[in-house]
Amino acid sequence: MLNLLGHILAYGYYSRPIFVIGAGRSGTTALTRALGHHPSIYALEQECPFPGHVGELSYYIKPEAHTDYYLENQRLDHNEIIRNLAGLCFESCRGKNFGLADTLKQFIHGNFSLLKARHWCIKTFPNREEFLGLCRLFPKAKFLYILRNGMDMVQSRTRFANFKKHGFYDHCLTWTMNVDKYRYIADYHYHALEIRHDVLINDPETIFREIYNLLEVPFNNGPANFIGNTIVHPLDQPTLENVNIQDVLNKREPPYKTWSKEEKKIFTDVCGENMQRLGYDIPFA
Repeated sequence: MLNLLGHILAYGYYSRPIFVIGAGRSGTTALTRALGHHPSIYALEQECPFPGHVGELSYYIKPEAHTDYYLENQRLDHNEIIRNLAGLCFESCRGKNFGLADTLKQFIHGNFSLLKARHWCIKTFPNREEFLGLCRLFPKAKFLYILRNGMDMVQSRTRFANFKKHGFYDHCLTWTMNVDKYRYIADYHYHALEIRHDVLINDPETIFREIYNLLEVPFNNGPANFIGNTIVHPLDQPTLENVNIQDVLNKREPPYKTWSKEEKKIFTDVCGENMQRLGYDIPFA
């Protein structure tokens, strides 16, 4: 009974997920945490790879291709299967009966409303098929793809503890492979928005206005203020709060200044084509 009630009360979340996507060290965590400062968005900072797998399953379940076969052998209505997969996707990130728990919390604080539109926000990493499957599960889903200059992301990865063990070539390859992986985003403007990391840092208010237009939520200063005054996990250090992020980043030496001649050649060879296509300059090329 509680499970059913939780599903009913979580409907507002089911229908309005926000998926933050992008490569590691591109700003996905900062963007997710920032979105959590909007009163209509519940954001979860941890990575959630499982929704992509559920999305892929949804993408490949196509009963219309073999209607008679499915009708003969399937004991559940197809729409019910899709609803159950959406619920599994949601609760894998939020926990069982999350809708019930959150509703009770809102009721206690006097904020409960059945008509209130709410969103849940996670980091995940879908390829094109997984993306299309998630859109099938959640027709109102929105995807925010954050893209960072290859030089900055490669430099960040070389100095971040979780990625230090990988070689310079691997970091360059990771950047360009992720750029290729998410090229499909440009074809789905209704569902997705590409965000440049440098533009987000330099003009967060404008970027968040674009995000709010996509999400159809009212403007709120919280996310932009968070981005402008917080550096999340800066190069393996604790998160810095109440700082002017533009001043901090402007004082940093350009990443390539510490690269060897060989590393610069590797970067140009591996990332040069995508850097040029995206309009990023390579000063040493």
